Amino acid sequence: MTETQPVTFLSLFSTDAIVADLAADNIDGAFDELLAVLGKSKKLGPTARKQARAAFTLKLEQGATGAVGHSVAVPHVKIPGARSTVVALGRSERGIDFRAGDGTLVNLCFLVITAENKPGEHLDFLRWIASLARDPDFPRFARGCQSSAALYDLLEEMTNA
Repeated sequence: MTETQPVTFLSLFSTDAIVADLAADNIDGAFDELLAVLGKSKKLGPTARKQARAAFTLKLEQGATGAVGHSVAVPHVKIPGARSTVVALGRSERGIDFRAGDGTLVNLCFLVITAENKPGEHLDFLRWIASLARDPDFPRFARGCQSSAALYDLLEEMTNA
């Protein structure tokens, strides 16, 4: 994957792995809620979900939360049980404390899980999400989206802009 393939990144999203209103009120809850969505949508099996949970717990213990600023968090892990990159997106209207460096609550949470043997794919995708987060329009418009379909449409619009 390269920066010239943003449509490839968009293809990793689907409305069945986008949550328009996360119920979670903390980092662990958001991770678990999005992980469950990946299971329900059949994007990630039970063993891979357990591996992802264990890897994320370790990252939290090391102080990494995934908060990137601009009310966006990108918790991400690489696991042996993933065959390809899988992603879920959640929106929280009230915001979640991800212990962000800028002190803001997180309204958008991208959960990214990739295979251990695909570090380039992992980094390329994280760069793409970071570019979305840095665009002031994306977080602002996403906070106003009331459905999974609206969030997907916004991703598509921002990708093609």
